[in-house]
Amino acid sequence: MNHLEKHIAEWCQREIRPDAKILIAVSGGVDSMVLVHLLKAHFPNLQLAHANFQLRGDESAADETFVQEFAQEQGLTLHWRRFSPEELTDQSDESVQMWARRKRYDWFESVVRSEGIQHLLTAHHRDDQLETIWWNLMRGTGVSGLRGMLPDQEWAGLPGGLVRPLLTVGKQDLIQYALDHSIPYREDSSNASLKYQRNKLRNVVLPEALKMQPALSENITGFADRMRDLEAILNGRVSALKNRVVREKDEWIEIDSEPIQTSEAPSTLWHELLRPYGFTALQDIIRAVSEASVGARFFSDQYRLTVDRTCVVIDRRTDEEHSEYHWELAEPLNKPLVLRGEVKSRREMDIPNHPDKAALDFDLLHFPLTLRRWRPGDAFRPLGMKGTKKLQDFFTDEKWSRTAKENAWLLCSGKDIIWLVGHRIDDRYKIGEATEKAYLVSLLKNELEN
Repeated sequence: MNHLEKHIAEWCQREIRPDAKILIAVSGGVDSMVLVHLLKAHFPNLQLAHANFQLRGDESAADETFVQEFAQEQGLTLHWRRFSPEELTDQSDESVQMWARRKRYDWFESVVRSEGIQHLLTAHHRDDQLETIWWNLMRGTGVSGLRGMLPDQEWAGLPGGLVRPLLTVGKQDLIQYALDHSIPYREDSSNASLKYQRNKLRNVVLPEALKMQPALSENITGFADRMRDLEAILNGRVSALKNRVVREKDEWIEIDSEPIQTSEAPSTLWHELLRPYGFTALQDIIRAVSEASVGARFFSDQYRLTVDRTCVVIDRRTDEEHSEYHWELAEPLNKPLVLRGEVKSRREMDIPNHPDKAALDFDLLHFPLTLRRWRPGDAFRPLGMKGTKKLQDFFTDEKWSRTAKENAWLLCSGKDIIWLVGHRIDDRYKIGEATEKAYLVSLLKNELEN
């Protein structure tokens, strides 16, 4: 038993039950073919998966045929999927490589779920880890990027759903093992192309770095381990900080700036707190907070960040400022808010005292109701007042922030505002002495939770 076989045997005993159903992602290259060879004696419930994106013409077809014939010879179950070029239409702004990765893992997940598989195994190795960490560093990253790929992680809702058994094994060790055991494999010619930036890193930059430090690949394993430990420490600190500084509102969140700015590592803490929302201009955000640039705004794909006096406010981006949503009687409304309405006898109900519920005089309403954003010039008669008031003045008197105003929704009957959703109904539509039927409207969840 050589060192690689010993490594895998010890890993199998330590990490995965022998009766587990596993799926190995197989491209036909040396890495995945060696992984199959090493594991097939340990797992009787081993299955293979191969994705063909037809991006390399005859070469892609030959890879598919090679894997199919190999699986048949070995008596292994093979799942394979041939993606059509037309499916590139959902590529959006992704590179072809990122699109293929996303589609591949989506398909792997469907196979895992349909087959009742516990673990997807990939053949990522130590040189892939080095490349990944270096690539993340070049693009700009936090601690999670510096720790690289994890040996195992939750995936597809499964603990240990994604596993990388070869992550501490070098590429040359895999090639030598394939030669020693006459393991057939295919070469992917696109890996040598300098068309892709990551290939330039793999084929130009890293070979030069390895000339300067031949132990670079071996050293990356210890570095990644230390970064994982550091990430665990940092996550604990950030979790405790979030409990202190993050306030969840109905349609946005607020993060107190002062405790972060006065900490020993404000830049890192801001990075970790904002990373889940996809913001990339972190240095600009930190500068705006430090300089108290009230009103400064930053955007990610889904969220908007606004710098306020004592906090930053994060809410969902919306293109709905000029949209109207019509709500028919007895129908649920699920977009952009989740609202439910119920007609009740006035005698059978108590008027609710909750901001997410509005009790209105049913006979005064005209359906369909309309849900929309507020507009300059809008006015209503806040519950308890005798005259009308402009919404802008109401917001000012109630000390609403800019973000709160921009997230305000109005429920209207005809041209009248009947409810500033989640806050105040119009006094003219309240339940009165003459009310016979009430319309009870409930706000079930907010935008930021969608």
